[in-house]
Amino acid sequence: MMKWIKIVFPFIVLFSFTAKVNAQELQEELKEVYKKFSDHSFKMEMEMTVYFWDSSQKPKISNGIVKKQQMNYYTEFEGQIKLKNKDYTIIVNESEKQLIYLELDDHSTKENEALTMMSDTNALSKVKLIHTTSKYKEYEVEVGKHGIAKMSLKINKNKILSEVVYYYSKTEENSVKQVKMVYKNIKFKTSFLQDEFSEKKYFNWRQGKKVLTNAYKSYTLVNIGY
Repeated sequence: MMKWIKIVFPFIVLFSFTAKVNAQELQEELKEVYKKFSDHSFKMEMEMTVYFWDSSQKPKISNGIVKKQQMNYYTEFEGQIKLKNKDYTIIVNESEKQLIYLELDDHSTKENEALTMMSDTNALSKVKLIHTTSKYKEYEVEVGKHGIAKMSLKINKNKILSEVVYYYSKTEENSVKQVKMVYKNIKFKTSFLQDEFSEKKYFNWRQGKKVLTNAYKSYTLVNIGY
């Protein structure tokens, strides 16, 4: 038994050291990814595929777009449009025909949630480099939170996060097995139309009040924080 422990122990130490090296490497890569996305304007498409534990249930595929110019963000995904800048957030829910205007205070985050996730590397500890080619590296990270057992990330040679896959734990309450996010057709330093990040597409100010435009006049306007 003692001989077996002596043989196994070096491998445990080696694995632990390798995991730390991989974690540090992934942290540095994510910092570069975060910097690239936060420093430049960009436009990209995203595709989300949801797989279920019940194999008879077909995967659900959703497509959307993300745009960023300075501190302005625009996302369009699953029937919801979100426009965000340093002063306010506008959420357009097409299915409920509702337009929400949320005024932001000084304590509100001024970054896109996805970018914030990229910069938060403190939670990365148990990391494995599972695949590497001349085009990309793929990491696997143990999560163990929010029902997610692990996740994998693909980062290409240009320091762009191209794919994230979340693997969920199997429970009675959770029907989702896996969620795959693919980011594609990413274009940096993109030029946008003047009104692309403007609230004027949704409403105009008249005598200090918001009046919905013709395209959204059938929507319910909900003001929060104003």
